[in-house]
Amino acid sequence: MIFKNAKVLNENFKFCNVDIEIQNGVIKKIYESEGYTMQQQHEECLNLKGFMLIPGLIDIHTHGCSKRGCMEGSFEAINEISLFMASHGVTSFLPTSRSEIYETLAKAFKNIGACIEKEVEGAEVLGIHMEGPYFSEKLKGAQSEKFLREPSVEEFNRLQKVSGNNIMLISLAPETSGAMEFIRELSNKKIRISMAHTSADYNTAKDAIENGVSHATHLFNAMTGLNHREPGATGAALDSDITVELICDGIHVHPAVIRLVYKIKGSENMIIVSDTVEAAGLVNDSYMRSGEKITVTDGIARTSTGNLAGSTTMLDSSLKKAVSFGIRLEDAIKMMTINPARFLGIDNRKGSISIGKDADLVVLNSSLEVVKTFVKGKIIEKVSNIIGG
Repeated sequence: MIFKNAKVLNENFKFCNVDIEIQNGVIKKIYESEGYTMQQQHEECLNLKGFMLIPGLIDIHTHGCSKRGCMEGSFEAINEISLFMASHGVTSFLPTSRSEIYETLAKAFKNIGACIEKEVEGAEVLGIHMEGPYFSEKLKGAQSEKFLREPSVEEFNRLQKVSGNNIMLISLAPETSGAMEFIRELSNKKIRISMAHTSADYNTAKDAIENGVSHATHLFNAMTGLNHREPGATGAALDSDITVELICDGIHVHPAVIRLVYKIKGSENMIIVSDTVEAAGLVNDSYMRSGEKITVTDGIARTSTGNLAGSTTMLDSSLKKAVSFGIRLEDAIKMMTINPARFLGIDNRKGSISIGKDADLVVLNSSLEVVKTFVKGKIIEKVSNIIGG
């Protein structure tokens, strides 16, 4: 397949006029505009004049969407999530867990591992983001308190084994008993550790970073905030070289704060995530999660106690919001493509439009709406029963 005449965001994250040749699911060649003439041996040429072609979006934090959850423990659930994701420009993602008993986590992780091996129909499943259960009760957010516990290397090893060694990222509270030893041991095994749902003060958070924490999950949300006398975990994340992720839905974090983080961290160390839950795609509805009723009103999901229960905003909408908040389009795309790819250590095959990388590509119109999504060169059609008609 040849993609012609698009405004292409190249590997340096600058828009230019080039043509892209795809073979066997990877980017084979990139031609200068007007420098390539279509030949008969190529079966298909896609004329994208008037459109933008960008790398596929990568979501490292999502619990589900369209009433399906990553914890369901079935291929059908993950497959439907992958299709819904792809319809919103996401070409790969980390299904994300929540705090649960070991047996529930093990069932979900075994299923996600099987989905990686079998391959789903939509966005590629990269691995697992284990969010919890090693969290602070004080800042548990929408996590269920009854499932919280201290970090356990032994429990993690069992879960990693049953997952097929597919846990790539763990979010935990570094102030919990045994957390520092846990962080040191697992970071030495190249598992990425993030601080989240934490009541840690600045010094404890900085110690955690020195011991191996390399990321901050949904910065500002469910962590000690930034104060001029007590910088908290948020201050420690900003006062370091670790990457930080933000939910860019305009609800979890104020646009002015997003701009502030952008100025501090720049375009290289900031990742935009969806943190979507089963409610993504719903406007006014409710559903049960871990025995608790989640109510969605005007697209905002909350627990029965009023806590935000994750986001309902998909990454394509977050892209538009980020630009409206003052982030350069090219930088906003970096925060959803090459930045998460580098963080996960897969930037040799994902995250940018480069020769030899997977042909994970998204076609956008001038309104930044997703027109077409390609995963490894295969077009993912928008299915009406998946995207709600």
